[in-house]
Amino acid sequence: MKLLFNSLGSNYSPAFTLKSLLPGLPGARTHLAEALKQRYDANEVRLSYKGREAITLALKALDLPRGSKVAVNGYTCYAVYQGVQGAGLEPYYVDIEPGSTNYSAAGLNKALSKEPSIKAVIIQNTLGRPCDIEGIEKFCKSHKLPLIEDLAHSIGLIYKDGREAGTVGVMSALSFAQYKVIDAVSGGAVVSKQALNIKDKQLSAPLRRRLVDPLFAPITAVIRNTMRIGLGKPIQTIVSRLKLLPKPIEGEATPWRNMTNWHASRSLRGLSKLDSDLVRRQNIARIYREELPVSIQLEHITNTVFVRFPILVDDPKALIEHLKARGIFISDTWYDSPVSPVRFLYKTNYKKGSCPNAEELSQRMINLPTHVHVDEPAARYIVKEVKAWLQLNIEK
Repeated sequence: MKLLFNSLGSNYSPAFTLKSLLPGLPGARTHLAEALKQRYDANEVRLSYKGREAITLALKALDLPRGSKVAVNGYTCYAVYQGVQGAGLEPYYVDIEPGSTNYSAAGLNKALSKEPSIKAVIIQNTLGRPCDIEGIEKFCKSHKLPLIEDLAHSIGLIYKDGREAGTVGVMSALSFAQYKVIDAVSGGAVVSKQALNIKDKQLSAPLRRRLVDPLFAPITAVIRNTMRIGLGKPIQTIVSRLKLLPKPIEGEATPWRNMTNWHASRSLRGLSKLDSDLVRRQNIARIYREELPVSIQLEHITNTVFVRFPILVDDPKALIEHLKARGIFISDTWYDSPVSPVRFLYKTNYKKGSCPNAEELSQRMINLPTHVHVDEPAARYIVKEVKAWLQLNIEK
């Protein structure tokens, strides 16, 4: 069985990897903006170099009073915190519902009662699992709160009522960063139903990143394919020290930087293959869902994009080590704390105990891969090893 990873460029097919070394197509940014405009029936689209910049742009377009609170998922990513902070606003964490990865309209109502200075709402459909969009939309309209959909995990998601994620809120923020549904190494977009009055000057993407990002897929392919013979880890260490392996969460909040034609070309390719990729992910998730014990799964939801497949165990570190010894590397868990990764939690305004459901979930969740390198035999191998570990723990 081949080695399996959650990360290290695992989203990229051999064709994507080879084409990574080619320059971007002229006019790709224009074509991508138009494609997104049509897909989401938007009035305006702005592209950015990072997904977090898209969140910042969306919030700045609302022109809220500085320091206003923005309701965000209590089980989220540091990039969301950065995006809100970049707009001069403060995240207010709404705890998720038990057994879910999202908050509900009832949870949002409780948050607004406690913190009336909430002036906007962001939902994120965590791990591609749909939130209570109908209830949240109704609540936001009744309280005149602008609703922003964060599609970092959920491009292509169809809500229970038949609408596509990204068509409900006044704006949506998309991410094309590493390990997302559409992975172009980096990139983001704001999709808006209204004209975007953004006064910020747009900067160019950093020169170093414009040079390094096209190397990410080939370098990670070399690392993955030489790991078994003992060369992968030394190569990874060397290129990391040379800063040739960009990390999706690295760096602080930055001004608005433009997406390059290279990133736009890769995003367009991902968009064109989105529907077939979602079907493939759903087939892999079906194997996990049908063959793993129900006791370690979250509630069964069919209308999800399955960017990853979450399971819950009492000792996730032990399971991660068990799988690692058998060639399955999934230690980069989404999410290991209410604002993840845990090593950045101290930089945020999150207060321990404010989202107990999210804190509990973060201590038990790991994710199984659904990316292009996981075929049905690989998924069944993962299932077999997870079940073997569960059996060992029962016998103990």
